[in-house]
Amino acid sequence: MRGHDNSYSRLVAWLKVALPLLALAILSTVFLVAERRGTRNEIPYSRGEIDEILREQRIRNPNYAGVTKDGSAVAFSADSARPEAVTGTGGVQADKLIGTMTAALQFQRTDLRVLAMDVLATIGDSADSAVDGLVKLLAEPSETLRRKAAAALGKIGPAAHPALAKALADPDKKISDQALAILSKAGPEVIPSLAKLASSRDESVRARAGTILLRHGKRAVGSFLEALDSDDEKVRLTAVEHLKELGADAESALPRLVKALTDPNTHVCNQAQLALAKIGAPAVEALIASLDDADAFARKLSTDALVQIGPPAAAKLTEALKSKSESIRVHSA
Repeated sequence: MRGHDNSYSRLVAWLKVALPLLALAILSTVFLVAERRGTRNEIPYSRGEIDEILREQRIRNPNYAGVTKDGSAVAFSADSARPEAVTGTGGVQADKLIGTMTAALQFQRTDLRVLAMDVLATIGDSADSAVDGLVKLLAEPSETLRRKAAAALGKIGPAAHPALAKALADPDKKISDQALAILSKAGPEVIPSLAKLASSRDESVRARAGTILLRHGKRAVGSFLEALDSDDEKVRLTAVEHLKELGADAESALPRLVKALTDPNTHVCNQAQLALAKIGAPAVEALIASLDDADAFARKLSTDALVQIGPPAAAKLTEALKSKSESIRVHSA
């Protein structure tokens, strides 16, 4: 009996050790199998889906909501948003996006309005329908909003020029100054939008348009010549002053400047004479021809311009002493 009890005790003691070890071995095997066969290190996408994700940046399920200044609630959402979707024309989807972003310009939340302007700037010239809304933001008290609106208008480019040119006449100085700053950075494609403003009866508008046009040198001469034909003497005076500032670049305006020496307004005549003198040598022959003009004041101005031109005019004046015109000979002496 004692031997049986000892055997039983030894068995129990052995099982107390063996069974936990067996359980541990089984568990270890389970974990090892799971490590090999499980999905912990697997990506739940196909190779094609991975390539697409790497190729395309996107935001999943974007949602934005806000309230316009008049209290209207506006909300928009999408399954996904990608940078490619807002570049170029993009068809109907791009049109909807532009419309949504344009509406968002009226949100009360600054961050959403900034987001809308960033998107419109990314779209570029296709976002021309948002120009009027962006121009209004140039008057915002917030410097951030004004800066973002200006940047978006700059990105839209030539499509925004007509509205910005019109904004030069806005009574709100914040808008007119911002419009001036944006248009001043534009290329020669801005000239057609400013040509008529060079003839504006509003002195401040003429001055702003002239400031921008002067940056384009010879290309701007045509705009100033149109203004020089105005029936408003103040417009003509501003035009001839701008031509004077162009100097030699105003050479193509020679015939009209010579004609301006007989303008009814004395100030226009004087500025025309200074403009001709600044053109220099190319103006000499035209000035010598005007020494035969019936208008005595025009002859005097022509003489003064030739004197200011100096040495380049000397040889031509010597030749003019042999002219058949007594008036030319007298004033060339």
